[in-house]
Amino acid sequence: MHAWLILLHLLSADDLIDNRQYVKVQKPWVFCAAIDIGTTYSGYAFSSKAGYAREPLTMYTSVWDGCKLFSLKTPTAVLLDSSQEFVAFGFEAEKTYSDLLAEEEHEDYYYFHSFKMLLYEKRITRNLKIKDVHDKEMEALKVFQCAIRFLKDRFLKTLSDRVKSIEEDDVFFVLTVPAIWDDSARQFMREAATMVSFWFNPGFKSFLMVSEKYFIR
Repeated sequence: MHAWLILLHLLSADDLIDNRQYVKVQKPWVFCAAIDIGTTYSGYAFSSKAGYAREPLTMYTSVWDGCKLFSLKTPTAVLLDSSQEFVAFGFEAEKTYSDLLAEEEHEDYYYFHSFKMLLYEKRITRNLKIKDVHDKEMEALKVFQCAIRFLKDRFLKTLSDRVKSIEEDDVFFVLTVPAIWDDSARQFMREAATMVSFWFNPGFKSFLMVSEKYFIR
């Protein structure tokens, strides 16, 4: 899983890759979390700086319950209602949409599956629209925003269940982007992430986009 490799690099290095430049990152954070929105499956991995100091190879990942099996990743699928409001992500989105299909109540919903591929070989702008499985259009920015927000909130809930009094700004977030994406696609992903309230403090960076090519050896 790319997230594990990214975490190993982030927790051991002072120089981090942000698009095409290296930036020096101050580290007031306690945890580092890498969010990976994959073409087919998505998930996250995380570790603490203290945990890395004790056991560098020990990372924690998301665990998903789907199809009577436990998985470290969940399908890259988003379900929204007729008002384009978020309903579900991942295995839950697949199951809910399947139930809607069985009851023939799916027509008013938007269902996007493996939607990351829809950005390939397109001119990417913030107003870009993509089609769901039934060719209904919706702003791509909102679809990606829903996916990022869900994974971020799921991670924070997982962390807060383990560590009491944890604050969002105790976490350094990383979002992976494909190495083949051009600058417009990366800017698009950055906008989606900032809409999910990844914050930018002038004193330090608490969110970073990282190209996968730097971690595949």
